[in-house]
Amino acid sequence: MRHDNKLAVFQINDGGALRLICVRGLTFTGSIQLEKAFRERVGGPVDVTFLGRFDRIETASGIEEFLDLALDLEIIPDSAGTVVVPSCNLLGY
Repeated sequence: MRHDNKLAVFQINDGGALRLICVRGLTFTGSIQLEKAFRERVGGPVDVTFLGRFDRIETASGIEEFLDLALDLEIIPDSAGTVVVPSCNLLGY
């Protein structure tokens, strides 16, 4: 299998417990082959789904950090701690 720098992301469902596993360097074809091989060899209550290949994976600890990462905005909570997103009403509230 050929490799590159993207992250192949797989969702693992183990009887209702979901988790994500990232594998660096798999090609699209290699990722599909890994998903197929896993299903053929493991099967049963554990299922795997290849979600795609990504340049990077980021995690956010809350909505403020999510918006900051996604929109590259400075997030300013008001005096009550409410998140104020300048010139943007993402959630329709």
